[in-house]
Amino acid sequence: MSFGTVPMNIEATITLTDLLAVWGAFVATLVLLWDIYKYLISGPRIITECLPNYRLKSSPPSPSDSEDRFCITVRNTGDRATTITKIGFAWYKNQWNRIVDKRYVQFFAKNPNPYDGYRFPYVLNPGTEWNGWPLQNEDEKNKLEKGILMMLLYLSHRKKPQRVRVVLTENKSD
Repeated sequence: MSFGTVPMNIEATITLTDLLAVWGAFVATLVLLWDIYKYLISGPRIITECLPNYRLKSSPPSPSDSEDRFCITVRNTGDRATTITKIGFAWYKNQWNRIVDKRYVQFFAKNPNPYDGYRFPYVLNPGTEWNGWPLQNEDEKNKLEKGILMMLLYLSHRKKPQRVRVVLTENKSD
């Protein structure tokens, strides 16, 4: 079976209309990519840090100054506000359990700000920072040494909590 050949008598002429159509398609693609980028970076952008073994120094001195605390800092560097609904901690025996989210112990921080009176829910506006100082007991210190302790930050704009690893440090004073 043989197929005949088709004569190719096509002339390649580019008109001004063709150039403008290509330019319009190029600019429209750039605008679409820019809108996708703006959508992806919009909203609250949360930077969180949780350090153990901190001690507060109050004036006048109080008995709670000798208690170890977690130092939690939450910053919103985005363009929209969010709300901190609660803060918790989860302990994992090893890295694999952390990856598959198999928590062995989970607990929540009660009154993480004993001095300034901020209670949850707390609205975190763009460009602002929240600090918390929940108490740390001996059991939590042991968990830091024997496994992985993660702070769980529950925010209004997320379905799942933001997880931040708690890294062991020496005692510090504020």
